[in-house]
Amino acid sequence: MPHVISWPRRVVLVCSAVVLAFLVCAHGARAASSTCATPGNASAVFSGFGDSSLYVPVPGGSFESNETQKWTLSKDTLVAGNEPWYVRSTKDKTSLSLTTGGKAVSPPICVDATRPWWRFFAYAPHGSTTTTLSVWAQWTAGDGTTGTTPVTTLVSGGYRSWEPTPQLVLGSALGSGNPVNAKLFFTTTGKWQIDDVYVDPYAK
Repeated sequence: MPHVISWPRRVVLVCSAVVLAFLVCAHGARAASSTCATPGNASAVFSGFGDSSLYVPVPGGSFESNETQKWTLSKDTLVAGNEPWYVRSTKDKTSLSLTTGGKAVSPPICVDATRPWWRFFAYAPHGSTTTTLSVWAQWTAGDGTTGTTPVTTLVSGGYRSWEPTPQLVLGSALGSGNPVNAKLFFTTTGKWQIDDVYVDPYAK
């Protein structure tokens, strides 16, 4: 007859609680990763501008005709002419044009303090001193908490021709150490074109 070990009741309860806690944590980790997934492959797309950081494209941020449906757009049009460095592909042909009152909203992207920067290309044809492009982020945390964070306002004087933006703070500006899903909002006064939107997915 096999020997049966009789464990004290307290030990059994403690062990059961530890196993249950582990399973809950594991499930939570899987849920977080499935709802806030890191974007695709990273590359040094801004290396030609002295920025060796690795970036990933925001889905649909190339504004080619087969990608635009991933964004929410108003008072917009796709226009001929890509940013002239073709950082994503030499086959790209178009960019997004927004007029006064227009708005472009990206699909959700996973952001936290380890994703500190993002950049894109902008152009303000025929811009005046009142021609601005404002960008802000709307985010949702895993617990359902939401918030809105201003990111930057560009003035047309620096964008009379196509230019890359500087590194724009993103992850740390959202004030959360945990990953959040963030949408990027672009609003304009005057006419602007934007193209090739990227985020930096790696900690410094």
